[in-house]
Amino acid sequence: MSNLSEGGMAIWCPELQQLGTTVGFSFELPFAGVIQGRGEVTWANSEGLVGVKFHFLAEGAYQQLNAWLDRRMNV
Repeated sequence: MSNLSEGGMAIWCPELQQLGTTVGFSFELPFAGVIQGRGEVTWANSEGLVGVKFHFLAEGAYQQLNAWLDRRMNV
């Protein structure tokens, strides 16, 4: 992962992903737990970066993600 926000993330993906593809994901945030969900590929570039817009996060994940992002902003 190269970027993370409340609405999505940018990830390194060795295989070219088609725009509009639905992807499942799971990742762990330090001191915040595991985030699981589904999203849509909204952009991809020739360097292997892929943008994923969140469509669904598992129960409690939005709160965990927002709390983690708030802590990062206040550092």
